[in-house]
Amino acid sequence: MAEDANPAGAAAGPATVTDEQLRKAEAYVEAEEGATNRLAGWAGTIVTAIAIACTLFHLYAAYDIVPTQPLRYTHVAFVMVLCFLLFPISARFRNRIQIWDVAAAIATVAILGYALYGGEDFTDRATTPDKLDVVLGVVFIVLLLESTRRTSGWIMPVVAVAFIAYAMTGPYLPPPWTHRGYDLSRLVGHLFITLEGIFGTAVDVSSTLIIMFTIYGAFLQAWKYTLPAFLVPFVFVLDPIGVGLLMKIPKDGSVADIFIITLKTAAGLAALAAAAQNWALRRNTLAERGLWILAGLLLVFPSLIEATAEEFSGYDLPHPAPFGLAIMAFLLVKQKLTRAEPAPA
Repeated sequence: MAEDANPAGAAAGPATVTDEQLRKAEAYVEAEEGATNRLAGWAGTIVTAIAIACTLFHLYAAYDIVPTQPLRYTHVAFVMVLCFLLFPISARFRNRIQIWDVAAAIATVAILGYALYGGEDFTDRATTPDKLDVVLGVVFIVLLLESTRRTSGWIMPVVAVAFIAYAMTGPYLPPPWTHRGYDLSRLVGHLFITLEGIFGTAVDVSSTLIIMFTIYGAFLQAWKYTLPAFLVPFVFVLDPIGVGLLMKIPKDGSVADIFIITLKTAAGLAALAAAAQNWALRRNTLAERGLWILAGLLLVFPSLIEATAEEFSGYDLPHPAPFGLAIMAFLLVKQKLTRAEPAPA
């Protein structure tokens, strides 16, 4: 029976992912990493602006010297604000920002702004914090535990609360766990005010190294989608008829040139996108990826390719764009013929 369903020698096509399988995969990811908001409109714009500001701040901190305390406090403020806005308090509140999310984000910024405004006077009070320091410190610790719960689940907050409880209840524990204990003000002073508690080595590494690798990874993921934004301006400079993309008639040209340059550039960008994404009608082979790049360059920068070919070979390559179109047509036909059909249900 199995042989009838799948005859010997028949190449099994790539399995299609059903909506049910996709929902199960998303549920599994959410179970491990927590539910996330997918925001649109003004909410998405604001969150994106905050993320961009966070990126620019850390890139500046990598370029110039930012004092330790402002760097760590600002880093934690950005991260916690994004946590409250991107991770809902529970899955049933996902994909929209609630008033308590905004309140938590504002409270985080206000408390860390208070700490930064206090400067050295604030850090000098680590051993003897005043009542306002203690109150704000307790609120901040609660906010930090909540942002951790939203992003990574209950395990880390429970462990952290257990250690805080152990620090405060030491005199009441039996040996060998007994110790003299720490009162609330001393505990808050160490965790919230010094650079050895919450803002210690872990935040130091996160704000200087991990964040840079995160930005680098996000750039690698996004560059292929923004490729046209980097390439199109060069068309104006490297090709005399590139002004056709601005709906302007090139010198000694006609309206037809506008139509031609627009189609050639669009086709070339599509070829380069197929190479960057490593996918056209199916996944590209290494040779196909190289041909997509060649086709894209022949279409987007024909004058540059023509001049380069003449410089190195001594031969003129007139009208390279048709070669690019021919390569694209060849690749599309080849991938269409060799693309495996999905296996029947």
